[in-house]
Amino acid sequence: MSARKKRSIMDAIAIKMLEERRLLTKHDYNRCSNLPVRSSIVVKQFGSWPRLIAIMQRSMPDFWVELQSIIIQDKKVNFVQDPLKRLASGTHTLRTVGTVREK
Repeated sequence: MSARKKRSIMDAIAIKMLEERRLLTKHDYNRCSNLPVRSSIVVKQFGSWPRLIAIMQRSMPDFWVELQSIIIQDKKVNFVQDPLKRLASGTHTLRTVGTVREK
């Protein structure tokens, strides 16, 4: 595949990641709707999903900086809006140090 086609694939996936506001794994990408490119095509052309991410990081520095700033901004907003969300959702677990047996 030509370099121009690979670049268009990277651009399409970069736009999708910016729309989702996070770095997508292959599994996350497959679960999205309205995919611009099938993940099997990406793996066929780039070898693997992590290799695609590495190439995007090297060849698209503006995209990478923008994505990282979005991720950091979203983490700050989520923390400020509801710091007790994890406790309210019930996903935390309590550890028991020891048990008391009655005789």
